[in-house]
Amino acid sequence: MTRHRDKQVKTFHRTLDLAREAKGDRTGTNREAPRSRRPFDEYAREWVANCQGRTVRGFDDDTRKSYEAALDAWAIPHFGATRLRDIDRGDVKNLITKMQRKGLAPATIARYLAPVRALLSDAVEDGDLAANPALKLAINAKTRGTRPTSERVKVMTRAELGAVLAAIPEQHRPIFEVMAGTGCRISEALGLEWRDLGENGSTLRIERQWYRGTLKPNTKTEAGARTVDLSPDLAAKLWQLGADATGPMFTTRTGQRPSDRNLRRILDAAAKRAGVVGVTHHTFRHTHGSMLLDQGWTIPEVSERLGHANPMITAEVYSHVMPERSVTSPSSTYPYRRR
Repeated sequence: MTRHRDKQVKTFHRTLDLAREAKGDRTGTNREAPRSRRPFDEYAREWVANCQGRTVRGFDDDTRKSYEAALDAWAIPHFGATRLRDIDRGDVKNLITKMQRKGLAPATIARYLAPVRALLSDAVEDGDLAANPALKLAINAKTRGTRPTSERVKVMTRAELGAVLAAIPEQHRPIFEVMAGTGCRISEALGLEWRDLGENGSTLRIERQWYRGTLKPNTKTEAGARTVDLSPDLAAKLWQLGADATGPMFTTRTGQRPSDRNLRRILDAAAKRAGVVGVTHHTFRHTHGSMLLDQGWTIPEVSERLGHANPMITAEVYSHVMPERSVTSPSSTYPYRRR
């Protein structure tokens, strides 16, 4: 139904889609009608196979595999053969609701949505879609900042940390001490080289990672490249071990970088001997961040030291261990130099 010279005039179209396009043209809400009639599942699989990324860092194979897995897990089953042009914000909201009902944490939902947002943005740029229905679409605020008990991060007490470290065989202990003393990821620890150790061992430069048997020149995020100050004890130990050394900081007896799986087996055995349950490589990182907060560090300070992309990630991860702390309150103690 349209209006012409103050009279209503009926117009007919062969399909509902053509009627919607005509309405968009009349109202101006569809100035450039989306062209793609391809089903989402077909479009998504072709996109993830050929995507080059949306940043200067590009799109590596590991990211491609994680995006493919994320799309296969939720978006492709949800949208299925729905044509790309027919997907609207309501459809994306329904996907978010479905994940929330399954008990997924906001951060996990955001990870599953990341490839969907990127795919739809590329579709807009390629002229296959008029607008990205997933842009600026917030996850339900009722669930933001909270995690199911099962997903809350494991944090060790100082006594538990000491017991676990003491139970690790001496030849394998340094890498775990570095993770505990810097909060670095296991991939970052495995990527360390002796040239990253600053003068007298007082600082450590983190700028690469060893991931699935490959040395990557970048950290997980751009914010991950950082220089951290070391405690006097850790600085002295590393300086003693490698003042004149070159190459990888941590190696096996054959001179190769160890695998995180072998290190995990060593850690599991040590944690069992120490009587501490639920310890993983990432537990050292969470424990380090939690202890810094206990010492009075602010969320932005901890975020910078851990190499988080932004302080809100830090606030979400540690919300349950520091509910009373302000995100911007000044630190009462700061045992390392500010950077």
